Amino acid sequence: MKTFIKGYFGSKYILLRHLVYTQIVVIIAGSFCIFLAYQYVSRSVYKVSLSRARSLAEGEILLRQDKWRAWDLVGLNEFVNVELNDFKDKMGLEYIKVIPVSDIPIALLPEDIVVPNLQLKSKMPVFNVVFAKLDTSRLISTQVPNKEFLTILFLCALLFLGVIIYSASYVVRKIHQPIHGLGMAFEALEKSGSFETGKIKASGEMKDFIQAVDKIYKRSIESERTLALGHIATQVAHDIRSPLAALAVVTGSLQNLPDDARKLICEATGRIRTIANDLLNYSKKGELVESEVLDLQNYILEIVQEKKLEWKNRTKTKIIFTECPSRIQHPTKVLKNIGRIVSNVLNNAIESIQHDNGLVTIGVNSLANGYEIFISDNGCGIPDSLIRVLGEVQVKSNKEGDAGSGVALYYAKKYMISIGGDLNIKSSLGKGSRVSLFLKAKELS
Repeated sequence: MKTFIKGYFGSKYILLRHLVYTQIVVIIAGSFCIFLAYQYVSRSVYKVSLSRARSLAEGEILLRQDKWRAWDLVGLNEFVNVELNDFKDKMGLEYIKVIPVSDIPIALLPEDIVVPNLQLKSKMPVFNVVFAKLDTSRLISTQVPNKEFLTILFLCALLFLGVIIYSASYVVRKIHQPIHGLGMAFEALEKSGSFETGKIKASGEMKDFIQAVDKIYKRSIESERTLALGHIATQVAHDIRSPLAALAVVTGSLQNLPDDARKLICEATGRIRTIANDLLNYSKKGELVESEVLDLQNYILEIVQEKKLEWKNRTKTKIIFTECPSRIQHPTKVLKNIGRIVSNVLNNAIESIQHDNGLVTIGVNSLANGYEIFISDNGCGIPDSLIRVLGEVQVKSNKEGDAGSGVALYYAKKYMISIGGDLNIKSSLGKGSRVSLFLKAKELS
């Protein structure tokens, strides 16, 4: 049996095998206890039946024993035997006879009956006795308990077996299968690099445990990704600095370049240089440390002017900036990150316009508890199936006419939430889209 179970469940399912062993032992022990209970009740019923039959037979023999003994003493054996045979059949005895006192067995059985009882003192001498034996075959038949008891005993046995089977099934379904599924997920991670726990069926504490393992794994992946991004940031920052220095020298030597264009190039190279420095700081310290503040609207306006120059070939697409009456001073660290988000969204908006009357509007609105930076366009719009997951998961649209990267929006929304704000997207297919960045007032001090 042990070899069969080990071969059936494999060598690695030790806990499950031990569970099966335990269940088998419990079933055997329970069956043995039920058998002992059955034997105990049967013997009790037998003893009661024996006592009743003995009392009844002794009472009837006492009424007739004087006559039978007297007939035996005077030699009327034929008459005695006739009456004894009739009495035996009537009372269900194995045999009954009159014997001398000297023929009484030394060791009497519970089924033996001796009348009169020689242990009681008698005034008259006793020469013979009536000796009878109850029919044990009839008594053994009474050893089987009644139907009601057998029914109760059978139902208890079924209930016991059902509890054992259910407990084993519960442990297999609720504990073994989820742990086995988690083990398979780790095997898949080792072989293919993918860790998927969504298909594991679990509930209660086991579900919480699997979800905790999944969260720990995702956090480790995120940490590895952040570390890799730090190395990439360092390399990119170093690679950008040399071309920027050359670009600054070339820009200063161009005499025929218009002043507006020269100023715009200088501002753009300055922003790129700042980005490179920020990447270096991030790779060294894990965060950007800056204390100065900038004007939010002026910073966004610089981005708008840069985009107008970048997309100057789109002569039929207008980019309009609407200002907010109040002036907003914003921490440089947060403002630069928001500027990157705005720049990316502006590119998406312009790319989504495929007709001749393109319009992109960007502006800042003052709200009750903060500010809104909005970018709206009249481009192709975003399908409903995509709008529901944009910003929530990393998606990339490859369909013709769907501009923009869901990956960038995912990280943009993640950043906005991290500083206490939010990012919202509204779109109508064929009519355009509106992206809103919400900033709480407490974040603007």
